[in-house]
Amino acid sequence: MRTIILFCIVWIPVFCYAQQSFLELDSVFIGGAKMIDQGRRENALSCLWQKRRNEMVYLTPYEARAYSINGTVYVARDIEINGNEGRFFLERMAHGDLTLYYFKNKGNHYFIENDSAFMKLTKRNEYGKKHYKETLHSLCADCEYTNN
Repeated sequence: MRTIILFCIVWIPVFCYAQQSFLELDSVFIGGAKMIDQGRRENALSCLWQKRRNEMVYLTPYEARAYSINGTVYVARDIEINGNEGRFFLERMAHGDLTLYYFKNKGNHYFIENDSAFMKLTKRNEYGKKHYKETLHSLCADCEYTNN
């Protein structure tokens, strides 16, 4: 009995830790994939997968849907930054009824998503008025903790 308990105490955390990285392609999910961290800026442009011991594969956001490195999840999304459209991996910072994403290039960019909308959080609107607080308040209108 002690052997079984000791086995569970030692090996269950190891198995749980091994699933912190994954790779999701169009029709394949690879749990425990060996993903290489390239830094926030490069992680937004491509993901680096160590497929085999001596084989590294770069995947663009057009080839992979999502990936994770040590618990940090990156999701491929089409976005517009300064009038330029493209597909990038956005770092998912919070996930739930509202999902918050982060994108790093020359500046910091935040995006928010619920089940009906995906939008960029801008600090000010076209009139110079602070805008992100109003956006967050309208998206969180039905949340019980934000209306107090």
